[in-house]
Amino acid sequence: MSLKVQVTHGLKWQAVMIAGRQVLSLIVFTTLARTLGPADFGKMGLVYVFLLLTSMLTELGLGTALIQRRELEPEHWDTAFWFGLGCAIALCICTVSFASPLARLMGEEQLAPLLRWASISIVVSSAASIQQTFFTRDLNFQ
Repeated sequence: MSLKVQVTHGLKWQAVMIAGRQVLSLIVFTTLARTLGPADFGKMGLVYVFLLLTSMLTELGLGTALIQRRELEPEHWDTAFWFGLGCAIALCICTVSFASPLARLMGEEQLAPLLRWASISIVVSSAASIQQTFFTRDLNFQ
């Protein structure tokens, strides 16, 4: 397969992924905005910001490092996956343990149960992160 075909194919799938993510986000947030009151929607916004910050901590640039490395052994993928998953589990446990103080810090006591339940997504997104990296690397951008 020529480089031009590979790049075209890779860009097509990247565009589908980005567009799909944006459409899904629009649907979710529109639905939440219409079903929740302003105060509840604000609470969900705080939880979302917290999840974005924690997702940056679980990624740690491992995906980028795996994409840039020329030669990869299965041990590299395994190490990145398990390290990221271990960090995500640790962050999930910390979030569950410290949900009440975090909610007080954000000035919203009712946020604690939302943070506890939403912390599960930290683990799920971390487990998917390395799989997404594998897919991106397989696109073979030069």
